[in-house]
Amino acid sequence: MMNILILLPFLKNTGPANVVVSLVNQLKAKNVKLHVVCLFSAENSYKEKISAPNVCVEELNGFKPKSLIKLHHYIRKHNIDVLHSHCLLADIVAPWLTLFYRTKTISTVHCSLKDNYKNEYSFPKGPIYYCLHQFSLALFNSVTYVSTSISNKSNANIIYNGVQARNISFKSSAANTINLIYAGRLISSKNIAWLVDSVRWLNSNSPFNFKLHLFGDGDLYDSVSQNNNTDIITYGFVNDYQSLVPENSIFINPSLFEGMPMAVIEALAANLPVVLSDIEPHQEIKEHIKEGVSNFTNEYSSLLTAIKKLISSKGEVIVDKAKMRKQFEQHFSDNQMAVKYYTAYSALSQ
Repeated sequence: MMNILILLPFLKNTGPANVVVSLVNQLKAKNVKLHVVCLFSAENSYKEKISAPNVCVEELNGFKPKSLIKLHHYIRKHNIDVLHSHCLLADIVAPWLTLFYRTKTISTVHCSLKDNYKNEYSFPKGPIYYCLHQFSLALFNSVTYVSTSISNKSNANIIYNGVQARNISFKSSAANTINLIYAGRLISSKNIAWLVDSVRWLNSNSPFNFKLHLFGDGDLYDSVSQNNNTDIITYGFVNDYQSLVPENSIFINPSLFEGMPMAVIEALAANLPVVLSDIEPHQEIKEHIKEGVSNFTNEYSSLLTAIKKLISSKGEVIVDKAKMRKQFEQHFSDNQMAVKYYTAYSALSQ
């Protein structure tokens, strides 16, 4: 039986944590013992999601020497075969914690590090974090990327994020309304201001009636929520936003950069058609899922053209959902993700 330790900062509603939940729930049935260790804390709802006899969850409650010593002893005590790390802080400590043991290390890179640190942090923090992260990754036995576009290596190991497919029950919607659904952080890198303005343009320059539903919080929440009207509705953070999705809906992501966006994968898992900005990770999704996916440039008219590919002349969303689901299962299911990680773990532990 392999002992796998998955190390991440938090177990809460973030992209990496949601990937870990999907991965653990698929690996439960394998001949493995799973140790999920959070450098800080884990939300009870997330601990419940992965609860199983062969899954342990540990919280270190802080990035401090005492916690790292505790983790060092934990690795030795449980004879960890593979340590799977996620995010900067975990990636910094993982190679050093396993230095004197047979434990192998693997990291998953969830975003374009250069773009992320440049946009998330001011100078000089951004460049420092970027260099520190790149140095740390060089110490791992293996590094995987969640999309081809965020790796600068031609032979990089790519494992797409995966989510369990689900069927949702749509809420009733106003007649003749096309509902655009956004779920994620309301921050500038997600192009939120442009998205809000685009809905106003669509309603003024097309024969259709559009309504934008924004699920999430972030730096732009207050400014966006001030514009709430019949066409733009903000909900704040909702644990299961898909339970509130109305009929005749299309998921939209206008983001300026991504790794492999979990929000988009989750929408596809629910058989929601999507319109996506033409950044490389979104184009990568389109390469694998032809049905129900449309890309647009950063122009309002391009967005309208992309939407028209998914609707009838009367404004009804029309996609072949059976075909869409089949393509999703082949490339972005939690099962395909788990199989690839399990193969990587097995190869490292030999």
